[in-house]
Amino acid sequence: MRKTCYNIYPEGYYPKMKYWNTILKMAIAREDTEAAVRATKKLQYFVNRQVERDYLEQQADSQLAIQKDEGET
Repeated sequence: MRKTCYNIYPEGYYPKMKYWNTILKMAIAREDTEAAVRATKKLQYFVNRQVERDYLEQQADSQLAIQKDEGET
């Protein structure tokens, strides 16, 4: 069974995104291309995870609304 990201990251992936964005800014300031590429990949990973989390949350909310409309809750 796959654990949900809600338990692991209750605030979503925004703290991770902020961290890697800061690392990216520092790498650019140092003109460190290798570090900038790594930070960009990490940032993109967490952005994609947040998009997935938002989508799943929206789907769950929609399913809950459907059940409420049908009187199943």
